[in-house]
Amino acid sequence: MMPLQTGRIVFLCLAAISLGAALRTVTARRLVSATLCLGITGVAIAGLLLLFAAPWMAGVQLFVATGGVVALLITEITAKEAAPESPRRSVQPGAAALIAGGLFGVLVWMIQQVPLLGTPNGPVIADGTAQLGAALTDPLRHLLTFQAVGLLLLVTLLGGVYLGRGR
Repeated sequence: MMPLQTGRIVFLCLAAISLGAALRTVTARRLVSATLCLGITGVAIAGLLLLFAAPWMAGVQLFVATGGVVALLITEITAKEAAPESPRRSVQPGAAALIAGGLFGVLVWMIQQVPLLGTPNGPVIADGTAQLGAALTDPLRHLLTFQAVGLLLLVTLLGGVYLGRGR
């Protein structure tokens, strides 16, 4: 367990990296730069999950979300570069940053509406993350969770195929 001050510094560093890379993802003019920044964002989020003592969730974030999406985008970029040149659309990084900032502001406002520092409504479970991980991986109880993740990956794959083929 890290001391409180060290944990706070690590949290602030990972949060700054995550926010900076996310902002760069939506403002990058080149798809390769946006993809790499998306990967950095995912790794920073996995680091935050590790900091919150959720290694199972960090692994899922790192391997499924970050690894899968970045690998799919890199494959897409490679396929696009081999294809004949297509007409380019205008890129508006300012508008993308404005929309992302607005959504971030809405999320911050929504989080502030939730009473986080109040007394817990029920008993506090000492090892809740381990129990959550065990519950989510139990195939008899939470099969729907794995079906939802599979559907998400299928939609991501189909989106990559759609973007990769010539229009």
